[in-house]
Amino acid sequence: MKNLTKKATVGLLALTSLVAVASQITTTIGVSETPTADFTLSNDSVTDTKTGLVWQRCVVGQSFDGTKCTGTPTEFTSFEKALANNKDGWRLPTIKELSSLSDHSVAQPALNLNVHKFSEGLDLVKNSDLALWSATPKSTPKSSWGQPTYKSYVYKLNNGEPTTTDRSTGKSYKVEAKYVLLVKN
Repeated sequence: MKNLTKKATVGLLALTSLVAVASQITTTIGVSETPTADFTLSNDSVTDTKTGLVWQRCVVGQSFDGTKCTGTPTEFTSFEKALANNKDGWRLPTIKELSSLSDHSVAQPALNLNVHKFSEGLDLVKNSDLALWSATPKSTPKSSWGQPTYKSYVYKLNNGEPTTTDRSTGKSYKVEAKYVLLVKN
């Protein structure tokens, strides 16, 4: 009986840990840096009243059904492919613009989920290295072979921090840029 109780306790603890990992994490900051009141929500866009920027509700490839983003997000394997989505006034945001979405009172993702629904369709627990492409290049020195290296700033969804990645692949150590969230002024 004692052994059965011990196994049940261990199983319950493991299940509790799994549930905790599968949801957004609250950090020690506690107060939202991007409260819902700072945004005006419409069917297909979100207006940030502080910055004046208008964001699409979903990443490219998805559409908003009134409650969540549906469909398969389009994966962009290079900066050039991500940049090609500029149309109808929508464009790839700068890293400064993407960073304005950060809410460091939460993580996985570091976004206000009442406003930014696109992240719900991305498995950030399983893929904690996912990032959004930005239009901001990073100047880098030539490699030891004398060849130029081309990098871009990307916005890491997990922690809301800018980092850099290779422009031709979207990959670097602990980050993989795949998705595009468009913005307009």
